[in-house]
Amino acid sequence: SPAVNWYAKTGDNYTFRETSGDTYTIAGTDVGSEIAFSISFQDDKGYSEQSPNYFLENIIVQQGNQSPVFTSGTSANVKENISPETTIYTAAASDADGDDINYSIGGTDKDDFSIGSTSGALKFNTSPNFELKNKYEVELVAFDGIASTKQKITINITDRNDPATFSLLESPRILTAGSNISVSFDYSDEDGSSGDLYHFWYLDDDDPSTSATYLNGYLSTDGSIKLDKSWGGHNLLVSASF
Repeated sequence: SPAVNWYAKTGDNYTFRETSGDTYTIAGTDVGSEIAFSISFQDDKGYSEQSPNYFLENIIVQQGNQSPVFTSGTSANVKENISPETTIYTAAASDADGDDINYSIGGTDKDDFSIGSTSGALKFNTSPNFELKNKYEVELVAFDGIASTKQKITINITDRNDPATFSLLESPRILTAGSNISVSFDYSDEDGSSGDLYHFWYLDDDDPSTSATYLNGYLSTDGSIKLDKSWGGHNLLVSASF
């Protein structure tokens, strides 16, 4: 049966593309060329016969719309507790046709984020918490008005020290020199709160121009301290850490 030979014609030059049936799929390398073809077959005596090259007159292959190409990375590292106002990643894509690109997001964790449609600025809707979740995955979409391109990215959350919270549960009302007093704290920390609670004691005289004096040697883990008569007239302060 006859075969069809396909060529790209540029000026007077014919570049062979392929031999196939009566259809040909335009390739990117054909841009700027005319598509030509010839018919070949073998006659009954075994001779090869081929027609002259014919081309599809006045039909020149033009470049169709090209999809956007992402140029930004596929991951980002973000510290926990970051403000939702902070841009944690900027989506960027190029378009060979010079089309404007709009960005959107999809994927597993899309509801945790917002993205600027033209800026590509990606932000958390609420501050991330490492202790609750340390990795997010979203799919970025770049759209040029005709075609879209998708890219998956991973947002890794890094841990940082969460400040502990303290509340004084019990404190003495009357302080007498030579007596032992004790205080009781409630405390918690998202990073964990195991270990001893250390109490640091200070004297303060309500003078804003001076700092409280640390009572060296009075560190305790049980919240107790023996009062010294020389502390009379001062405020006794306590802080705690673990």
